[in-house]
Amino acid sequence: MTQFDPATAGEKKESKNQSIKFGKKGDWFKGVLTDMSRQLESTYNPGEMHTIVELKAIGGSFHETSKNEEGEIVVAAKPTEPEAGDFYSFITGKESILRTLKKEAKLGQEVSLHFAEVKKAKNPAHNPAKIIEVYVGKMDPEYKGEDSESSFKGQ
Repeated sequence: MTQFDPATAGEKKESKNQSIKFGKKGDWFKGVLTDMSRQLESTYNPGEMHTIVELKAIGGSFHETSKNEEGEIVVAAKPTEPEAGDFYSFITGKESILRTLKKEAKLGQEVSLHFAEVKKAKNPAHNPAKIIEVYVGKMDPEYKGEDSESSFKGQ
């Protein structure tokens, strides 16, 4: 059996597909819509499905979030500024966002997401609601149907 030889494999390329997580009011992301066909089950509400919205980055600035050992949400001090052309996923189950994207946006169209405000949750056991505004822009003339899957496969 032949062994992998990095010297003959060609130039190493990194495949970047990261998630958009808005941590601070004012965070934003602009990209070209490349896919909305994938779903996954909610980790908070079993049986509820969330849509993975994939975007090819144009620009943005957002503070990522994570959880510490106590399960508390921690917001990154330094914002992430996506590199143009990298693929990012925005996972949501919010009907208002999905309805707008499905009705108003087409694959290959510029979409901007803006973390506009925080609303207190009606149920004290839940986290406050992040209000994300969706803006739909022009079609990207350079879009040729690529998404992170086809880009990764070199198609």
